[in-house]
Amino acid sequence: MDLSYGVSSGATITAELEIKRSRFLCYLQRTETEHDAREFIAEIRHLHPTARHHCTAFRIGEGTGEVRERSSDDGEPSGTAGSPMLAVLRGEGLVNVCAVVVRYFGGVLLGTGGLVRAYTDAVVAGLAAAQQTKRIVSRRSVELWSVEAPIADVGRWEADLRGRGIDLVDVIYGVGLDVVCPETGEVSRRRDPLATVLVAAVAQRGEAELLQEYISALSAGSREPYRTGRKMRECQQ
Repeated sequence: MDLSYGVSSGATITAELEIKRSRFLCYLQRTETEHDAREFIAEIRHLHPTARHHCTAFRIGEGTGEVRERSSDDGEPSGTAGSPMLAVLRGEGLVNVCAVVVRYFGGVLLGTGGLVRAYTDAVVAGLAAAQQTKRIVSRRSVELWSVEAPIADVGRWEADLRGRGIDLVDVIYGVGLDVVCPETGEVSRRRDPLATVLVAAVAQRGEAELLQEYISALSAGSREPYRTGRKMRECQQ
């Protein structure tokens, strides 16, 4: 099971710190692609056109392969802003998230160490705000298991499985079936309004065994779930 963390979609998460008269405003947003991240950065720049610095960091990926990382000091001394911000995101295992910290200079120089602490603390404050508003989500790789259910029983099966804690991600009515023409042997697809498929997400091996037991009991042994793929599934922390 691969596990990573991100922020849920929704309004931009914000936090503000004041350090020696400089204001540091942190903005966090979920971004699925590098293009999304750069668009978000442009939005924050447009929101604060007179700020001295707009420092950024983002990580893009699903947590199961390569994660693309980018950061920018935007005029601050090299390594004092973007890199510390990125280190916070990386340290928390966050993916598909972009952080922008806007600085309004207050007239007092903070020094290299002071800048590193300030930009680090700004992102930490943003993540604390995300945690308080329940915007941090875990993202895990799960197996998808499907089972064909009689149309007359699908409502009862769905309620029973959900009641037992099974994570049902979809109920597909009128699923596509392969139909073979007896004269030509040609295979075509059609939708059968009486065919229904329940799709469950399984994160651990033991859950798959439980699903099989539940389906066997519901169907009196006439149905058996089958594995149909994998996907990233989110759940709130």
